[in-house]
Amino acid sequence: MTSTGLLTFFIVFRLVEHAFLTFLSSVNKKYYTSADNIKDAKQALGISDEDFNKTLAYSLDKYRFASISGFVSLILTLFFLGLGGLGFIEKIAQDLTLSYAGTENPILVGLAFFALLGLISLIAGLPFDYYSTFVIEQKHGFNRQTRKGFFLDQLKGLLIGSVLGGLILTVLLWIMGKMGDLWWLYAWVAITGFSLLTVYIYPTVLAPIFNKFTPLSDGPLKDAINKLAERIGFAMGGISIMNASVRSSHGNAYFTGVFGKKRIVLFDTLVDAMSPDEVAAVLAHELGHFKLHHVRSQ
Repeated sequence: MTSTGLLTFFIVFRLVEHAFLTFLSSVNKKYYTSADNIKDAKQALGISDEDFNKTLAYSLDKYRFASISGFVSLILTLFFLGLGGLGFIEKIAQDLTLSYAGTENPILVGLAFFALLGLISLIAGLPFDYYSTFVIEQKHGFNRQTRKGFFLDQLKGLLIGSVLGGLILTVLLWIMGKMGDLWWLYAWVAITGFSLLTVYIYPTVLAPIFNKFTPLSDGPLKDAINKLAERIGFAMGGISIMNASVRSSHGNAYFTGVFGKKRIVLFDTLVDAMSPDEVAAVLAHELGHFKLHHVRSQ
């Protein structure tokens, strides 16, 4: 397939993807705004009209924002590709590599190319992330993050992405240049291994860069979680409380890890707002994914 054919295929695929996701989002909105479903939800959950209306307003704001940001992202992507943006970035990458390294080494050019693309993507997405945090989340009383913290998180993400992304890209570009027709197979092995490595080091190396994790103390909550884990055969490698409250008042829980025991993480906002049995019920939803093999990480 020619480069023009590949570009056409990608554009068509991107349009179909956007249309399909938009359709699913609209179906979901139609469901949770249905008068009958709202009535049933209020009765089943025992939620007051005032609290439910707040929840509905938040969901509708997020729906509208996602629709607009998704459409803008699509248009920007198509314009960038249609106007030859990739070729323009490649030329800049070649010039930069030649100017600063004195060579057009394919690996260095490739790293510069993807670094520029990543920087453009970060800059393009930054206004949307900022609006989501300091307008929508702030409007509905969920945001607790300062602007300094927001930009510090962006910087941390950029640095981590540069290091990890640079490592795997270097390996992939080397494989593409040295492994002949079977380069794709070696690349698949490298990406799979790298993905498993990042998931393995995430709880102990990557996550603590952004949040503080404190071991859960002995008590009713720990007993309830241990009982739940034993019931479904979930091997735990520890239970931690994460200081999610520095960014948001949303409550959540998750588990992470591969190769054996996994770590359970509870948001401090969840622990502060609910009883031990209620927290265990929220965690039961997440562990249900494990029990039903939705996440293949055993």
